[in-house]
Amino acid sequence: WKNIHSWREMAADLIPQGSRTVELGCGMNPAIKSGAVLDLSLPLLKEVPAQRGRPRICASALSLPFRQRSLLHALSIFPPGISAEQGFFQEEEFWNELGRVLGPRGGYVALVYVLYRNRVWRLLAQVIDPFPSDFWKKTKAAAKGFEISEEVEVDPWGNQLILVQAAKERALII
Repeated sequence: WKNIHSWREMAADLIPQGSRTVELGCGMNPAIKSGAVLDLSLPLLKEVPAQRGRPRICASALSLPFRQRSLLHALSIFPPGISAEQGFFQEEEFWNELGRVLGPRGGYVALVYVLYRNRVWRLLAQVIDPFPSDFWKKTKAAAKGFEISEEVEVDPWGNQLILVQAAKERALII
């Protein structure tokens, strides 16, 4: 855990990359090397270096511009404020869209990072959780049709890295 960029690379390494992969909310610094990058902010997307095989798409994660079952993998990387307060992560509409565009064996990886600027911030975090108390419960309720797991790691400085993996439930074959 050297810095947020190494975390981003680690998360990108968790999914196969290519034409059927998208990074949602990529900002101006995408983690994936190939596949589509998507962000709602056109000014941020304009800062992403042009690269063959990596289309830049200005769109909302709540209305993905992909055909049904056209993707295999999706990735998002963000701080908890974005996921908990104003982002798509806890929106049922997002999970419905993700379920629509991911193929039957599709998967989603989200990396949520909590960085503390100094010792005071770490002490405050012991009292004030950066996530609302019902964060995971709401996320799992919104993510119908997905199996969600989360894993928390803490570095020596107290920063948290929360890896969320969501896989589409496999249909029962009778």
